[in-house]
Amino acid sequence: MTATATANHANRCPAGVSHIGPKFRTLSPQHFQRTTYFIQFPPTCQTYIVNDQARISDIQSRLFVLPLNEPLVDAMHGEHTHFELITATVTLDDGSQGTGYTYTGGRGGRAIRALIQHDLAPVLVGSDSTEVEALNKFMDEHLHYVGRGGIAAFAISAIDIALWDLRCKKVSQPLWEVAGGSASHAHAYHGGIDLAFSLDRLLDNINSYLETGLSSVKIKVGRPDLDDDVSRVRAVRDLIGSSAALMVDANYSMNVGEAIPVADVLSVSDEPIVGVDPANAVPPEPEAEAAPDVDAVPPAPND
Repeated sequence: MTATATANHANRCPAGVSHIGPKFRTLSPQHFQRTTYFIQFPPTCQTYIVNDQARISDIQSRLFVLPLNEPLVDAMHGEHTHFELITATVTLDDGSQGTGYTYTGGRGGRAIRALIQHDLAPVLVGSDSTEVEALNKFMDEHLHYVGRGGIAAFAISAIDIALWDLRCKKVSQPLWEVAGGSASHAHAYHGGIDLAFSLDRLLDNINSYLETGLSSVKIKVGRPDLDDDVSRVRAVRDLIGSSAALMVDANYSMNVGEAIPVADVLSVSDEPIVGVDPANAVPPEPEAEAAPDVDAVPPAPND
């Protein structure tokens, strides 16, 4: 179908408005220069799919609850008794599928799945799956009213990963190559949710990391007594040696005023505090000066 024929068809539709991908736009000839667009006219008109093989026909999400062998604790989120795994499987008209996932520390999984099933899947069906970046932007804008980040970002990420899975399968290449990576290797470290572990168990856990061949480790901090954190960091440093990277994670439990002195004591933290760019971080407010002694204030002159 040519652009001219399509435009003539659109002239018979109310207000000459078409649905192109996930956005409503006024019809114009240049819209048809990209043959990968999914073009859908209003209900009174016929629907045309330019790139039928890449069209999303279905999106299904599943929620899995993964019980832990024992409760795990960190300084912000408290006790974890289970994790949640939320999957999104995108199916195309040709039957090909891609699956993405996200996870939680045990809370919010049902809300994430509901966003996928009720708010994202219905508006994405019929879209061109090859427009991965454009669909990511659309999902972000589509959920913008109810907030950026949080469960909205979790839901978007599951579908985005599924679309990347489809893209990689189509060209039979790993993600790092398709995404433009320049190397097949990266530095890695090992860490766990170990704040409540005794010191002996913490060190045993670190030894299990070292046995895998990784020398860089991260442990949780944020115990009620800072001296406990200091002792644990010192013991782990002694175990892994001075050349290995040692990181700590307080899980956003400290504000700037609390974290800076802790970092000074531990001498290991270069990480932004509470997700704030260090350049824009607000320093702690200085303590207010004590009010002057009433007896030291000279009396007001008589009128």
